[in-house]
Amino acid sequence: MPGKDTKTRYQGVFARHQKHCAIANGRACNCKPSYYGVVWDRARNRTVKTKRLTTVNAAWNARIDLIKQLCNEQRRPRCVASIPKIQKLLAEARAKGVTVIYTLFPSPSPATFPNPVIGDYVPALAPKGDEPVVTSFVDKFILRDKDTDFKRY
Repeated sequence: MPGKDTKTRYQGVFARHQKHCAIANGRACNCKPSYYGVVWDRARNRTVKTKRLTTVNAAWNARIDLIKQLCNEQRRPRCVASIPKIQKLLAEARAKGVTVIYTLFPSPSPATFPNPVIGDYVPALAPKGDEPVVTSFVDKFILRDKDTDFKRY
């Protein structure tokens, strides 16, 4: 029987515990798990996993690399074809003075694992100048003082 897979605090990263780990009995982990990232591949309509790695950070970085690999000309031409269209939309919005706000899901532990950077995924669509990037869990605007946070916009 293989070890038990559990979610980590990091979106899309899982831990594979060893067969004898106490976590299988609902107790605290007593093994050194390996970690892997998971990404949904819409073209194949299934999840794709990274190889197992020794640290959460390595699994997160492998997951980002996997996301980049899934959006390429050979595997997902529509994904790549949409980038110029989104760039045009952003350029037109900026030219008309529309506020562009980016959102990200944060790192649960920024001190040990830095928050993601939006340009890591698709550099061509990264924020320009001082465009705000709201980093928060689930609802990006809940528990925020919108009048203060976005007053300058």
